[in-house]
Amino acid sequence: MVHERLPDLNTSWASATGPTGAGNAHLNEIEAEIAADRAPIVDGSSLVVPTDCLYFDNAGVTVRVSVGPRGERITVSDDGNAPDRIVASGRRVVAIERTAGRIARKHGLAASGGVLVSSPLEVADVAAYIGIVANASRELADALREMSLPRVSRDLTAEMIERLDGWFPGIATRRNAEVPGTSHKLHRFDLEATIDHDEILLIDEIRPKRVNTILAAGFDVGRRSDLNFSLWAVYDPADAAGIGAPNFSLLGSVVRTVSIDEVSASMLRRIA
Repeated sequence: MVHERLPDLNTSWASATGPTGAGNAHLNEIEAEIAADRAPIVDGSSLVVPTDCLYFDNAGVTVRVSVGPRGERITVSDDGNAPDRIVASGRRVVAIERTAGRIARKHGLAASGGVLVSSPLEVADVAAYIGIVANASRELADALREMSLPRVSRDLTAEMIERLDGWFPGIATRRNAEVPGTSHKLHRFDLEATIDHDEILLIDEIRPKRVNTILAAGFDVGRRSDLNFSLWAVYDPADAAGIGAPNFSLLGSVVRTVSIDEVSASMLRRIA
């Protein structure tokens, strides 16, 4: 067998691939982009740290490094992002406590409400636990996804009627009620409920494509001064991400906006 002498690898590689001129500039740009993409974000007394892990939907896994007010307690958590990925995919999360607890124990972590968190750490251990928590969060998301169920849309109007009947016996309710605004235009509300013959609740279900309709009705009807009424918009908390914070802010400036799971008789009575 004949062995040929290999060229000097150092000089050959440098001459073949070594960056010069424009190549150096591109490498510097890439380095800056990567550094910016992975830079921690200061959030009060904690750091939100991007990682190289990806959830099943290709969303990046981020973890939170929290420091106690006197610096005496340092922990790393995933902020409950794993179950949030299931909700964002339009499915319903099940068995979250049991599954999160199992995966937390496997990685030497604790779990509460679907949030994975480390025990108190020394500064020298933080970097390692960023990776541990990120990988555990990705594993939890995968496990929850396998067990998740299709999310069935709730009939919020039917739920409200059932609750109102229980809270206020004899209350009069009407679906798809048309109410004129100050412009004399008729606006349709998902539900009209009358308490004690004079206190009127006008209630809409918030869905992403109905935000503008609810706003228009709220502006127009809300200017009427001849009725004793209050305007409400209820939503399924599972739809909150799809509705979006900007829409909630807009709606909250016009109507009383509340999760269906938080509505109470005292709340309606106090404001109506």
